[in-house]
Amino acid sequence: MDDLPAELRGLITHLAQDDRPSAILSDADEVAYRNASFEGLAISKHRLDVVLSQCRAPNRPVERGCAIAEEDGRTWKRVHVLNGWTTLVCVRGHGDHTPPAATSAQSEVRSETKLGTPEIDGSHTLTKSQCLDWTKTDVLGLSPWTRYVRDFDWSTTPLGPMRTWSLHLRSAVVYIMNNPQPRLLLWGVDEIFVYNESCIGLFGEHKAMLVLNISRTDSTARRDVGPKHPSCLGQPAPQAWADIYEPMRPYFEQAWQGTPVTLTELPVMMQREGAAIEEKFFDLSLLPIVGQHGNDRPAGVLDELVDVTQTVRGRRRRDSVRYVGQAIGSATTLKQLWPAFLTGLEPAVVDAPYAVFYSIHDDDSATHARPFEKNCVLEGTVGIDASYAALPEQFGLGMQLEAGSGIIKACLRVWQNLEPITLHSADGSLPIGLRRASLGRAFDDEVRTAIIMPIMTAVADEEILGILIIGLSPRSPYDEEYKLWTHIVSDLVRKRATLIILPEVQRRAQRIANELNNSLVHQLRITTLQAEQSEGKFRRMAESAPQGMYMFDSEGRTLHVNDKYLEILGESRERHATRGPHHDDWRDQVHDEDLDRFLQSWHTIIQKKVPVTFEYRLKKPWKSIDDATGQELEGETWLLANAFPDIGTDGEIVAVMGWLTDVSHRRMAEQVLAQRLNDALENKRQSENFIGDYETGFAVDTS
Repeated sequence: MDDLPAELRGLITHLAQDDRPSAILSDADEVAYRNASFEGLAISKHRLDVVLSQCRAPNRPVERGCAIAEEDGRTWKRVHVLNGWTTLVCVRGHGDHTPPAATSAQSEVRSETKLGTPEIDGSHTLTKSQCLDWTKTDVLGLSPWTRYVRDFDWSTTPLGPMRTWSLHLRSAVVYIMNNPQPRLLLWGVDEIFVYNESCIGLFGEHKAMLVLNISRTDSTARRDVGPKHPSCLGQPAPQAWADIYEPMRPYFEQAWQGTPVTLTELPVMMQREGAAIEEKFFDLSLLPIVGQHGNDRPAGVLDELVDVTQTVRGRRRRDSVRYVGQAIGSATTLKQLWPAFLTGLEPAVVDAPYAVFYSIHDDDSATHARPFEKNCVLEGTVGIDASYAALPEQFGLGMQLEAGSGIIKACLRVWQNLEPITLHSADGSLPIGLRRASLGRAFDDEVRTAIIMPIMTAVADEEILGILIIGLSPRSPYDEEYKLWTHIVSDLVRKRATLIILPEVQRRAQRIANELNNSLVHQLRITTLQAEQSEGKFRRMAESAPQGMYMFDSEGRTLHVNDKYLEILGESRERHATRGPHHDDWRDQVHDEDLDRFLQSWHTIIQKKVPVTFEYRLKKPWKSIDDATGQELEGETWLLANAFPDIGTDGEIVAVMGWLTDVSHRRMAEQVLAQRLNDALENKRQSENFIGDYETGFAVDTS
């Protein structure tokens, strides 16, 4: 066959399925290919030469461009196809070599032609392993199940021996056996049952069980199906599948009447020996197979099963993610967030049989010896009764891991390691109280696995806010898609919690800064009053103060500044003494963007005779070392200036006094905090986008 032109290889496929003896000849009249029917004639070389010579004779009849020859009661046609290549086909007189007639029941669905699969010799022939029709030819490389079907004693069934099968039947059987998806075949008036290897896992080989819920609203349609493989092969479907055939009968009757039937997302619960029940979903299509004459009763019904489990689970989990997002969207405090989150999980009766949430708080009863003790406080449950599960209302997180037991010990592990852990009933790590969800959840099965996760803030300095416990479906494997779902659900509440607490963190930092500022103001006022009577005392106080201190007259000339003040500005006393309240005096020192505001603050003090507090930047950079990491920090130099006028008895300003504080470190912290807030908001936006992508990209293509 390798010597044949590529254009002829498609012709070989056609001839292989032709029941008539057929061959392809070269321009030298050498047989390059012959189909199985041609082989079956066992025509001698002499007779073949007679046929070919007749086709070449100039006086032979020609029919529609074909050379006609007669030999031994047979009529042959030779047709030119390509560049000297011709086909030779026996069009009449080969019927004596066909298999004996089948029974009348089989004749109703028999085609006039047969699916011939070539068994060819020589270098131009199909090998046995290349043949398609193993129902007629002994083909090498068959799978064990296909071999079993081929060797099955079909003579004991209404179909009769395999050699008598019609083209329709053989084609249908070969098709389903070659299909990688589960395919079933019901054939003839007896609805004889044939199935492919992919169905074996559905029927079960040992103690497998199917629970098929044909009608979601009719509980009586649920059927427990025992193992059927291989006993159902070749049996009438109503007999082999008596336990589920009756609920399915209307659909089969519709298909037998010639109308295709489609049932979508049928729930099928599968249980193999030694394994748990697994939830599966299938799309079922019943397709009538056209009979011999086209207008008769269908010859058979093809049952196509497509596993759509991943699609159904994916949609169900996307819906649950949406419910959680909607439930927590309006929460503005953590106290509102936790119960809203549990409410969002309530519809997830399959994927989250139950959920428990513990929030983490400071221990109000902590002692001086252990001032930072934390407590776990039960915020709520869904799908499980807290008293039945023996869930503690609260417990301390300061105890040793060895001292804990049950769920407390598991939560301590999560608290200490900040990593999720999985508990299993098989190894005893899952407490007995957490093995049963409320009625109507998790198919009322025992929950065998639960996951415990820390809920952290979504910022660099991660803080653990709570501990989430989720029971896992007993009828779904905890695979990558299931893990992704639990991650997304926990991530939703984590990011929402972060958005809630970030403003509070900022307010807390501002409150601390204000308290510190007020404290410094109070301290300076006291110090200033004490120093009014003695310049020497003032100088000593100023030199020992941790802040820069200054005193100017009403014209802006320097009366006194301490060393800390000069250190902050980074200049000498001599240079500072030359400065006044003018742009040119401070242009080289104060940041260009802050210079106008800096001078305006001075004019406010002089004109309105009121204290002012303002921040401004210097042109020199700020550098420091991070005590925690040892890394060098660099940014802008920010100063906090507090100034107030000293007003004499005549109501005029005698001096302007105040202090200068380097707040660059605080500014850097605020900048980092603001960046974290922006990052959290961006993470929220990306998470919402990701959920949208998950909704459109999670489905499994079942075509």
